[in-house]
Amino acid sequence: MEPLSLSKVTKRFVAVVFAFIVLMTWLIVYLLDHHSSNYEQRVLEANAKTYAAVISKEIDSYNHFLINISRRRELVDLLLIGDEDDIMDWTLEHNGYLPHNLGLALVSKDKQIFGDPIAQRVGSSCVADLLKDNHEHWPPFHADIRELAHFDLTVPVTDFGGEKLGLLFASFTVDTLVRALKHMSPEDHVIELFTANNMLIARSNKRGNVGEFLEYAVPVPDTTWELRLTIPKFEAHNYFSLILIASLVLALILGVSILLLFGRSMSGVLAEIDMVTKQFQYIADGTFKGYSVETRYKETRRIGQLAERISSMLHKQQEDLKLLSATDELTGLNNRRKFMDELDRAWFMADRGVSVGLVLIDIDHFKQLNDSEGHKAGDVALQLLAQALKKEQRKTDVFARLGGDEFVGLFIDADPKGLHDWFERLQQTYMELQADNDVLSGDHICSISAGAAYIDTEIDIDPDSVIQRVDKQLYEAKQLGRDCIRSTK
Repeated sequence: MEPLSLSKVTKRFVAVVFAFIVLMTWLIVYLLDHHSSNYEQRVLEANAKTYAAVISKEIDSYNHFLINISRRRELVDLLLIGDEDDIMDWTLEHNGYLPHNLGLALVSKDKQIFGDPIAQRVGSSCVADLLKDNHEHWPPFHADIRELAHFDLTVPVTDFGGEKLGLLFASFTVDTLVRALKHMSPEDHVIELFTANNMLIARSNKRGNVGEFLEYAVPVPDTTWELRLTIPKFEAHNYFSLILIASLVLALILGVSILLLFGRSMSGVLAEIDMVTKQFQYIADGTFKGYSVETRYKETRRIGQLAERISSMLHKQQEDLKLLSATDELTGLNNRRKFMDELDRAWFMADRGVSVGLVLIDIDHFKQLNDSEGHKAGDVALQLLAQALKKEQRKTDVFARLGGDEFVGLFIDADPKGLHDWFERLQQTYMELQADNDVLSGDHICSISAGAAYIDTEIDIDPDSVIQRVDKQLYEAKQLGRDCIRSTK
């Protein structure tokens, strides 16, 4: 059906009492303007809280990564029987394994750093924060050298009896936060992170110089940081105002002859405006499903189409955020956060009697490759292993990169022999991919080691305990000369 023009309909139905029309017109202008302002505030608040939650999860993922490292047997042994040189060698060796890691150190129970803090890239500000019993600002942020701006995380290291042996300290550059902010926000959204004492941590984009802006600040969950979001002011409500002012001018020209017919016509217009308003309300609440609303007037139809476009844009942004939070950027595999979700589901399957195998894979001599050939060669080695895993993947298998050169796989209904046969195929595929690669062929080809175990809910108290058992098997494979797989009986 051909849409009607609101201006033509308005000319046909003129108000009889001009004073009444003036009053109703400006009342509607006020209500629309008020509703538009409230809508802008709701959208701004919802976006700010979403961005703050993503930053909180980003920090939490690094914290969980440190917790898992702190539970390794080799780390406990170092604090129990290792000397200061052994501890410092361990921290220097593992410093480059953590993503976006700046400094790494082990701290004694009396808060003294083992080894030389400077060599382990632990600055004086970090040392001063370690000595504090209570932290006003968490996580601590330091920007004494702006190019090395970073935040610190510490987790306790305990023995198997639960007694605290010391702390594992790590600092991470803010580049990872800046990258997360830019990935999850449009170009016209300016996101800034501040400490509790108003020190700038990171900023996503620069604010433009034209137009009006709205600002909203929200605390980042589980931290003392604050996120401030600045967006351009939404101008759509001016469009409604122009329509109603045009109606007022027409009312002055045409007179006030047919009040009832005008009221009937305008009631249809207001009903359609209310439908479109509800579309924007659904968008603000996150419940809009993208359905089309048929309207008689082309003006309101364009506004309805605008609502549909906004909904599609927000849906795409949400999907992009989900993908970003679940995928390892370098390899394209699942990241640690996504894998832990899959491991939780596999745990419940194992509790119902399904056989679930877990394999932890590590590239042999990866640090030496990085040191001798550079990080580009290391990245290629990681990417080729990811390709090999995808080639040998069944539909039910789940693979992920935990961090550094550690990869992990979940296998549903796989027997022990099947796991060993799969690992041999993976070794062969990985060797072939490296041999065909210009960067790693020849003397630079890497082998892989692995540890395997099956989830046993009668032995394992939680999914993390399964990872600990598999990690122990990987450690034994390394001790046996690498390039092999070890599994529990």
